[in-house]
Amino acid sequence: MNNNQKITWAGIIPLIGGMCLGAQQAIKNKPEYILSWKVFDKNDEILMNYYNQKEYDVKRYTLDDGISENISKVDIMVATPPCAGLSMLNLGKSKDKKRGGCAIQNEWIYRSMDICFSPQVDCKVLIIENAPNLYTDAGIEVLENIKNKAKEHNRSVTFVKTSTLKHGIPQDRIRSFTFLWKNSNCPILEFEDKPYENISDYLKQVNKTMINYSDEFSFDENKMNKFLYEYIVNKLGKDFRSIIFNNKSKTVLDYIVKNNLLDDIIINCNDENLIKKFKYVKHKLSLGMGYWDSTTKIMYNYINALIGKNIKSYIHPTEDRLLNIRECLHLMGFPHDFYAEKKNVWMIPQNVPTKTAEWAVRNAIKFLNNELEISEYNYMKINNIKKKIDLQKII
Repeated sequence: MNNNQKITWAGIIPLIGGMCLGAQQAIKNKPEYILSWKVFDKNDEILMNYYNQKEYDVKRYTLDDGISENISKVDIMVATPPCAGLSMLNLGKSKDKKRGGCAIQNEWIYRSMDICFSPQVDCKVLIIENAPNLYTDAGIEVLENIKNKAKEHNRSVTFVKTSTLKHGIPQDRIRSFTFLWKNSNCPILEFEDKPYENISDYLKQVNKTMINYSDEFSFDENKMNKFLYEYIVNKLGKDFRSIIFNNKSKTVLDYIVKNNLLDDIIINCNDENLIKKFKYVKHKLSLGMGYWDSTTKIMYNYINALIGKNIKSYIHPTEDRLLNIRECLHLMGFPHDFYAEKKNVWMIPQNVPTKTAEWAVRNAIKFLNNELEISEYNYMKINNIKKKIDLQKII
């Protein structure tokens, strides 16, 4: 492809839009269209509202009744099919909530591939973002299914593991990407290891004039978090963040458990419901079992992965408050004019931060421009975190 030639791209199942916005940052032009299914109407709505606000005139076509005749071929497709089937957070045992390679949620990966490999779309590169388990043995069944489907369509496969910490944002969010290359062996991707700012400095890029800044989360919304926050500040003083961080604890409750303070908080708590919860944690620990910890998260140099069900639990790195919506959006790399209603905050971490996606798409652009070395293999696993190729072979 000529470097001056316009690269065309589109998105499929964009959800809140991190993957698509990252692609747009890399390619420098809007998508030709967005594809999805009706079941994702609410999930995709926030991104489509943003495109409408920007007057981008991007149309979204649902695929429930087939591919619209308005769809044209594109160079790059980016996809964010739900990853609940591979997520470590999915503990369900029922058929529709089961975790693992056979989980029904993984069907969206295969459906997306079928659409992108169809004669109407026939993209030269498909990039699928997913949970980190796809890179591991836990995702082996899905990985094999992807390899088999790719082989049927004469496409090589590159699986990539990376963290957003490597792409300039202080969030240790580990994700996987699957690249499917048309009529080519796998290219040798370019690693990235950008320095990131300390999270307190990074959040200073956000100011009170920005949209969503006034949408704050309050300790009053969660009795346990409020009690534990007040307890730990009283116990450790204003330097509690660095003490907890140096203790290698990620949450207030984690610190309390590691330092044998459960009995102390039970004694100091006047809420019977909270006491029951703390005693339950103590009981689980006595049995050698783990417990679900959704208590206030501590950040010092960087934040661990933002999680939707915990998004109201992150303590600001320097101020005595929780993060607000604007700051959470910033930690996902979203533009400062991107708006999310408070009722939809659980969607903010729903997919990949834009800077991580941008790196992936830049590699696809270099491939299209013949700027990457092509290997002799049609299957590779690349670890960007460790800057090494873990596996390369012919399938």
